Formats: sequence, structure tokens, C-alpha cells
Amino acid sequence: MIHRIKDVSGKWIMDDDEIGAEAIGYFGTLFSVDPIPEYQLLHAIPNLSSDINNNLLEAIPSLDEVKKVIFDMDGDSVARPDRFTGKFFTFAWEMIAQDVYEMIVVSVHSSRCVHMSE
Repeated sequence: MIHRIKDVSGKWIMDDDEIGAEAIGYFGTLFSVDPIPEYQLLHAIPNLSSDINNNLLEAIPSLDEVKKVIFDMDGDSVARPDRFTGKFFTFAWEMIAQDVYEMIVVSVHSSRCVHMSE
């Protein structure tokens, strides 16, 4: 059993409750970390993409680009839990094109908002 300890100011503590509180405070501080804001870490990440390339990566694709990707998909592929195959998307493209495109635009905007708010 511990009978006495020194607190952070160098004063001896002999009361059991005070010893317990001091130990909790000391080890709580010792094993905790002050959060580092993300912007302070950004300098450690190398810039591997030019501004032009980054703008291209973040650009919203055109409806024609989306259609090309859809029609280039394997017709038997199932990429989603709803089990719609590539054949479904190509067969129903005229009816679903605008909805699919709007979902892509919303998705791109949503991911931008998340990254900008972090």
C-alpha cells in the first residue's frame, strides 16, 4: 500500500483519498494527448497532385461521362446491395439517367462538404 506521495507542486500527500485523486490526475494526464488540429498536420503530407490535376479529380462528371462508365460496365456485374446489374442500368438508361446523374452530383457535393468542414 502507498502511504505517501508528492503532488505536482512537491508537497507530500498522506491521506488515502488525496493519494488516489493525485494518482488519477497524474496518470490521466500522462496517458492523454491534447488533440492536434488537422491543419497543423497538413505540412507533413507531401503534395503529390498539381492544382490542375486536383481540380480535374474534384470536377463533377458530365452526363455523357457517367453514361460511358455505365455502358462500359460488365453487364453481369452487381456492385450494390440492391442487386441491379449493369444490364439493368444500360437497359433502363433513358428512364433513370437523370436520377443517377443527380445522385452522383449530390454525392460529389456531399463529400466536398464533409472534407471542407473537417
